[in-house]
Parts: sequence; structure tokens; C-alpha cells
Amino acid sequence: MAFKEDCLKFTYNESTLDTLALDYVQQEQLVQGNDGCKSTKTVRDECCKVKNLVLKGQIQHAMEASNSVNSAILEDPRLYFRLQRQRFIELLRAAGDDDDALMRAVECARKDLAPCALDAYPEAYSEFQRSMLLLLYSKDKTDSPVSGEWSEGARYELGAMFALTLRQAMGAYDPQLSLLLRYLITTHKIFCTTLGADSPATELAEHLLPVGRDPPPLPRENVLGSFQEAKIQALVQAVGLPRQDAIESLKHTEGNIETAFMNELSRMRLNHALLDELVQEYACYRGLLDPDSGEASSASDAEVAEGDEGSGKRCMLKWVGRRAEDLALQGCGTSQSSELPVGRNARPACEQYGRVMAMRAAVLAGQTDEVLRKLEVEEPGLLEASPQLLFDLKREQFMGMVAAGEAPRALQLAREELGPLSLKHPDLVPALKSTLVSIAQPALAPQAAEGKHAHELATTLQQALSKRLGLAEPRLIVLLRSLLHAHTEWFKLQRCEDPFRHMCSLHLLKAPSAAAALPTHSLRGDPLSGALVFTTESISPIATAHPGRSVVDEGRAPGSHHIVDDSDEEDEEEEMRTSMDGVLNEFTFSEDTILTLMEFMALSRADAIQLLQQHDGSVDTVIANLLT
Repeated sequence: MAFKEDCLKFTYNESTLDTLALDYVQQEQLVQGNDGCKSTKTVRDECCKVKNLVLKGQIQHAMEASNSVNSAILEDPRLYFRLQRQRFIELLRAAGDDDDALMRAVECARKDLAPCALDAYPEAYSEFQRSMLLLLYSKDKTDSPVSGEWSEGARYELGAMFALTLRQAMGAYDPQLSLLLRYLITTHKIFCTTLGADSPATELAEHLLPVGRDPPPLPRENVLGSFQEAKIQALVQAVGLPRQDAIESLKHTEGNIETAFMNELSRMRLNHALLDELVQEYACYRGLLDPDSGEASSASDAEVAEGDEGSGKRCMLKWVGRRAEDLALQGCGTSQSSELPVGRNARPACEQYGRVMAMRAAVLAGQTDEVLRKLEVEEPGLLEASPQLLFDLKREQFMGMVAAGEAPRALQLAREELGPLSLKHPDLVPALKSTLVSIAQPALAPQAAEGKHAHELATTLQQALSKRLGLAEPRLIVLLRSLLHAHTEWFKLQRCEDPFRHMCSLHLLKAPSAAAALPTHSLRGDPLSGALVFTTESISPIATAHPGRSVVDEGRAPGSHHIVDDSDEEDEEEEMRTSMDGVLNEFTFSEDTILTLMEFMALSRADAIQLLQQHDGSVDTVIANLLT
């Protein structure tokens, strides 16, 4: 129960999540006006097309589609043989009793399959011979020695592996938010399973990331498998891989752990339709979408105009959603119905969210007088039912007057408003006393007036208004709070820093929000006019804390992630070891001792540390006790 309550209280950086959401909708082309945005979506869609062609048994068309994206892929004799073998099986499947069609299958075996079977890999010729038995046994004969060869499940394995190989070769990764959620949900599942924690995000997380992964690409040949154990264990712990699979993944990237990490996340099957829904709901809540989103409109309706302050383009995003054919390509059907309507019916919900966010923005902009006036007109009774909120708003007015040198007006406000309110509600008296101190110490007033409490007040007002209007907090926020809290608690147990925290921008997502700063996308226009707009600069890639290194590099598609070259290898190794060292100075045993125990006994880091503490740091004693 304590974990669930802590999840609800966990704070996140709103500006960072805004940036991730905006990057996602533009990378996935879910909004109008993506002309200036570089995206890997076209390549990803082509890879999905290749996969679907294999699933339909159209192997030749899949190979042709692959050649249009990257012709070098089919130069791998192992992949080429498997495709030709499946093509032979599909020709036999379609032939039935048609002799001409049967001869076309035989011709395929003679000209295409047999020659490559000799050189593909050691077992290829045996597989070729086994495939030829299909000429004798029909697909309807379930007791034949080759009945398993007819299984259509082989199509999925081959298609998924083919598409993944193509995507990795092209560096066509999903948007950062998509990869981040895969990672956090995986960590959340490990944490909850290990500790038996009850999380409010479990059901939604299971729908968003179902169980199962696509098969890995074919392993790289002639690559030595000697890697630092810190790298291997970091990958094992991060994505839940067996140690040998982590080694194979590192082989495929020649030891580049960042690329291996992204490759493993890409294998996880995400419900794209549900994530689109969550992001749309969040974007409406944060005022990032035009309330008219979903209605038919032309490109000119995007309301793009030149900024007045040299900030580049200004625009309001219009939601167009994912095309049905895109969902079919990705193999994800429609998600569970949400409480937020989509399309044309989403307008009322977006308008309500927009009203709330306009009020929030006005508080952060210091327009307390206007906020109070609006609330009295549009939401009568709200402030009377929330004396603490009313007091806080009046206090902001008071602080603003003191900061402006209008002490007489401030005292009048205190006598007429704050004093009577605190008499009605005695619990407000301590706050009134601390507020009145600013009259005697005016130096403190500017700090308060500039927003010392503005962020907290804006959040309180937002929550009160949302509750009054019947607007639930977006599910993406509820989900992320739980995921981030589980991630934090899990690495406390591991007693180390997350080695991938900078790569995933987790350090930014967990950073405190600026006390009185609006997200950059909300700094244009009058907050209470309801016409908040954001600049396209606000969707620039999120940089990591490492100069020159980022998950999404400037000047390239946000879907193409930074890859460390050989010259960075020593720095990367040192960073990985430092991250894994964490707070180990509390213990008398070394990092190598922990890694050794994790390696030989396939233990999690937390379990390895606990066992070492119980056995005076002796690896030999721990192993002996575990094996007896």
C-alpha cells in the first residue's frame, strides 16, 4: 500500500515530458506540419511492410521491398538461404494439386535454394534436404516427419527477424518516448515481481507492453565475444536478458552497449495505438494541441506564422492521428477504449483541458488578479469550497504588491481578505503570519513574487479545476509516476546509478520542475486568451549531460540515436564502471566481486550484494552455500 501511495506523490519534470510527447507526435507524424521534421518513420514503415509481406507468404515481394531500402541486407548468405527456403515452402503450399505450380516450386529449389544451401552455414544443407521431403508429404498430413515445416508460425519468426535486421541496419529506431516506456515498464515489472509490490500502473503497463519479443537478428560472424563484465551485466539487468543473449547482442554491435540497448528495446512489442491515445490525452491536458484537432482541415489551417521575437516558427498542432494502414503495418489493432474521445468528439475535452492549462499558465505568468476574476465569473463556488487555494491566490496578490512597493494596498488586502479568511479557518493563521513578515522585510517579497510558490500554486489550482470539471489526470502521467518511482526504488536496491539514465534522459525527467517557468512551448501569447502556442524550437532533441553526446543528436533525425565510436570506448568503459560502482564505498567488497557473483550464479545485483553481506564478502563462500 505504501508503494502505491508513494507512486501518486512522485513528481516529474513537466517540460521534459512535454518535449518527449512533442517529439513523439512529430516523429510518428500524428500532427499536421511535419515538413521541417526529420523522421525515420518512412524507413520504419517500409520495414513493417517487409514483415507483413513475409507474414502473407509473399517472400519474393518482401525481398524486392527490402532491396529498395537496403540491398546489402540480402548479401548475408544465412538470411538469403532462410528466405529462399521459406519461398520454396510457400510455393509448395500454394501449389496444391496443380502440377505446373508444383514445378515452379521445384524450379525454385533447383535454381535458388540448392546453390545457397552449400555455403550459408553448416546446418543449411541438412535443412535443405529436410525441406525436400515436403514434396512427398502434404500440409494436411499431420503425422508426417516434416509436419512442423508447414507451420505458418515460421513466417512470423522469419518476418520479424528480417524486419528487425533491416531496421537496425538503417538505424531506424522508434521515438525516444517509445523506447523510454519500454525500458521503464520492463524495470517496473522486475521490481514489482521481485518485491511483490502493488502498483497502480500494472494493468495499463501490461496493455501497453504485452509479453513477448521479436526474435533477434542473426548473430554477427567473426566477432570475438570478449566484453567487459560490467557491460554484459548492465544489459542483462536493464532488459531482462540471459547472459549469453546479452553477449550475442553485444557481438552484433561490436561491443557498443548503447546500440545493443536500443536494439533490445526495439524487439519489445509495443501497443502503438494505445500509446498514441495516451499521448493525445496528455497533449490535450497540457494545451499542446489545437482544440479543433481531428476536424477536417487543410495544411494552411495549422496557423503557422513568423514569430515576433525572432524565435522562428510559431504553430498550434492539429492532431490527425495514425492512418489505419499504418496500424495494420505495425500489427497493432485498436487499443482499449479510453475516457477521452478521439477525432471530432475530442474537441470538448481538449477545450476543457485548455481552460485549465490557461489558468495554470496565468498563475505562472503572475496574472493572479486576472485568475481570481476569471474564477469568480466562470467557476463560482470553487474558491469558497477551497479556502487554502483562495488564501494562496490572495497571498500571491499580496506579495506582488509588496514587491512593487505598494505596501498600503498590500495591507488593505491583508485586512479585508487574508485576515477574515484566516479567522474563519484557523489553520491558515501560521501562513498569514509568515506572509505579513514581508512587510517588515521587503527584500523577501521579490523572491516570492517572482514565483517561489507559483509552481506549487499553479499545480494546486490545476488539480482543483480538473476535479471540478470532472477531468481525470491523464493516464500517461499516472503511468509515468509509477514507472519512475519503481525505477528509483529498484536502483536503490541495486545500490548503483542507472548506467542508461543519461541516454534515456531519465536524469532530466526526474529533475525538479522550474519553480516559476512555463514550458517553452507555452511562452507565446496571452495565457488567459486560450491561444497558447509554442515554438518549434521547443521540440529540439533532449541533450544528455555529456557534452557532444546525446540520445538524439542535433542535425539528424530524432529517431537516429547517438552511437559511440571507437575513440570513445575508454571513456564509455569508465562511465559504465562508475555508474555500476554507485555507492559501493559503503561496503568492504569491490565491484569486481559483485560482478563475479552475478556472472557465475546469474543473480541480480541486489541479491548478489545481500549474499555478500551475509557471507563477509567471500564469493567462494556464497557459491559454496548456494550449490550445497
